[in-house]
Amino acid sequence: MKRFFIIMLALVMALSLFACEGKKEKEDMEKDGPAASTEPETDPSGEVKKGFDRDDLAGVWTITTIGMDGVTLPASIANISATLEFSADGTAILNYEGETKSTEYTISGYEVTLIDNTGDGENDVGVYDPETDTLRFENLDGAMFVMERASKVKEAETKTPEPTAAPDEPVMPDEPAKEFNPEDLVDVWAITEVVVGELSVPASSAGLDATIELRADGTAIMTSDGESSTARYTVSGYDVTLIEESGTETMPGKYDPEKDQIIFEQEEGKIVMERASKVTDPVVEAPEKVDPTDADLIGAWTLTKAKSSGIEVPVSMLNGLEMGFEFREDGTAAMTSSELSEPLEGLNWTVTDGVIALSAYGQQVTELTYDGTVLILTQTSVDLIFEKQN
Repeated sequence: MKRFFIIMLALVMALSLFACEGKKEKEDMEKDGPAASTEPETDPSGEVKKGFDRDDLAGVWTITTIGMDGVTLPASIANISATLEFSADGTAILNYEGETKSTEYTISGYEVTLIDNTGDGENDVGVYDPETDTLRFENLDGAMFVMERASKVKEAETKTPEPTAAPDEPVMPDEPAKEFNPEDLVDVWAITEVVVGELSVPASSAGLDATIELRADGTAIMTSDGESSTARYTVSGYDVTLIEESGTETMPGKYDPEKDQIIFEQEEGKIVMERASKVTDPVVEAPEKVDPTDADLIGAWTLTKAKSSGIEVPVSMLNGLEMGFEFREDGTAAMTSSELSEPLEGLNWTVTDGVIALSAYGQQVTELTYDGTVLILTQTSVDLIFEKQN
């Protein structure tokens, strides 16, 4: 029974990823500060370091990352601007969207507590991470934000970025296929997807309702939230360019004949458009359940993304979480996770009606579904997607 309890506890800890971040060492540090040492900590000169105090905290800190239920976004993408200025006298000033609020704070170990002075709320408790020099605040609703020293953020913004390889793009022929006719693009096109960085958001989930009507005379009618404007467009090969009436602004795009989509890309991100006649209101359906064969299932599976309300989030944005399953021919299975110090063994798997049940000592501990391609682990309203490794 004790081992079964340990397995259950480990699974709950690992699978509740949207309330956790980092490995156990980091969790311990956040609760108790750095691990105790028999030797005093010293700096390179050999002098004993003092503890974290108000002088260390003093300065302006700015929000750089926000998150909710384990999904994180850069504050710049979410268009959030807020700072906290800590003074060595124990006071702090919050500046959010131009409005300021004064408060007091206390420090205990690596915990920084903002005192609620309105009398109708709760104190906000954050944890300072000395390794990354960041402050992290969380609440019981699953919301969190990370703050960094404003001076470092400004320095990073002014630093010239290293050149990076361009992302892979669909391979297009130099010239359109013979059957392609620019007049085929004459139609009403609707936004179906918005991509910012690694985050892909269906237009319906973002509340976007916009269309572009490409007309045979070379004009384009752009409609958004009931308001329309006129532009021109040109087609060269698969390149589709929108041109403002004054001719001063352009928006380059590319037609993908295989997907019958037009993709417009800007510095901030890109939008994907499909023919409005093909776009229907999304219907959220439960993943189709397919009984996997042993050959389908046996092997290693790795978490690649999460999905909620049609929004797909890559694993790189899941707070550094790594997770996977290994299914074996003898009916046993193991689970790996960045929340665990070693693989979790002692699991057994069975398949019934497309549901893969994982159990320990005869009691089910979790289940996954198989849709013919990927494994899906549903956590409340979030689906974790696992792909098989070759």
